[in-house]
Amino acid sequence: MAALPSKEAQVIRRRFGVSLEAAALSRLARGRRANSRTESSAEEGEITMTYVIVEPCIDVKDKACVEVCPVDCIYEGPNQLFIHPDECIDCGACEPVCPVKAIFVEDETPEQSKHFIALNKQFFVDNPGVKPCTTKN
Repeated sequence: MAALPSKEAQVIRRRFGVSLEAAALSRLARGRRANSRTESSAEEGEITMTYVIVEPCIDVKDKACVEVCPVDCIYEGPNQLFIHPDECIDCGACEPVCPVKAIFVEDETPEQSKHFIALNKQFFVDNPGVKPCTTKN
């Protein structure tokens, strides 16, 4: 008996018409990690980021990324949005739809914005019960 696809895989197939495996292969073809959380360099218990939202989002919070996120891993802070590192499946759907180009893969974050990696991680440490955005408005 074949295993049932995960919730994330079902959502990606329904929303984007591709399998989770196809999304991962597409990311690999573009030269990016398939999933940054599986790297052995991460310390036990360390929060590792997949995507990071940086300064262009501050006081904008357009939420186009929320509409395309297949797993609802984008959260609203007081002045910007944040991507939850444990919930993001690294599908890349959010990056191209951001109208202010504020979303980056962690290891591709511009040097002047690297401090947002720590800010994104800290948001989830400081706000453990925060609820994800589920609609644009």
